[in-house]
Amino acid sequence: MSVIAERLVAITEALDEAAPFWRPRPFVDDPPWVELHPEIARWCEGLGVAEVIAIEQAGRLPDDAPALLIAWQERLAGLTALTVSTLGGGAGVGVVWARVRVRV
Repeated sequence: MSVIAERLVAITEALDEAAPFWRPRPFVDDPPWVELHPEIARWCEGLGVAEVIAIEQAGRLPDDAPALLIAWQERLAGLTALTVSTLGGGAGVGVVWARVRVRV
């Protein structure tokens, strides 16, 4: 399996595992992860506007974030950039995956 295929499989697996966090329709009902991970829900609900802005500006979660979110942040950090060179000699195609950030 090529490096690209391996990376795409890893991204797909990560997204499938995280589906309870991103798949539910927002603002309709409490998403399933609220019951599955109450510690994350409590932490998110406890954040003030200034803290959310600071997290967004820092581009990473603070050290007091729930362990599961920290683990996902670390896992996804390795899957966010993919560069493919073709034909050598400076002719290349770059494919960059948008950085996946945990948003609260």
